[in-house]
Amino acid sequence: QYFDNLNGEFTMDGNTYKLDKVNGLQWTSAGNVAFTITAHQYQSVPIFGELTLFTKDPETIQGAISFDDNNNVVAISPSIK
Repeated sequence: QYFDNLNGEFTMDGNTYKLDKVNGLQWTSAGNVAFTITAHQYQSVPIFGELTLFTKDPETIQGAISFDDNNNVVAISPSIK
């Protein structure tokens, strides 16, 4: 559900990514979920007055999300916004 709320896009390490696929989710302990996603970095750059989209190859990103007792996200690593 966390990735659904991102509307297919997120920022990580100052770069913008497009979510391609959620490869896996696994509960690792109470309130913690490990994730594996595939995403590609992209950037829109104005060239001669028109926006041009540059994309990089897809990459696999692994991390973890921690939730509180009310299912609110309290931490995510790597930091994805």
